[in-house]
Amino acid sequence: MQRMKKLTFGRQTANNLPTQMGACHMALNIALERLASLRTKTQEDFLNTPIPNCDRDGYFNPKQCHPALDGQRGKCWCVERKTGVKLNQAYDPLSDPDCQLASELIRK
Repeated sequence: MQRMKKLTFGRQTANNLPTQMGACHMALNIALERLASLRTKTQEDFLNTPIPNCDRDGYFNPKQCHPALDGQRGKCWCVERKTGVKLNQAYDPLSDPDCQLASELIRK
């Protein structure tokens, strides 16, 4: 019997079995499955499919960014780590948002 390998994200237990996935890892799995299911894979497909930036525990990294064609990072924004919900803050296209600071202010 042939076994299919599946991507698993989340913390590993002592016996190396994955525990429950975090919200970001679930969103990442959905994005990767969507990309894999596309019949044709163009640059536009990759640019239009949001791929979340997760930490090793399955939470969203405070700063999320759009990809860009020229190799540079696209527009960035700050999110709440557990939910991935965009934080309300003014967008300044000339600066890089300090999402670590914004994330700490939300926790207080």
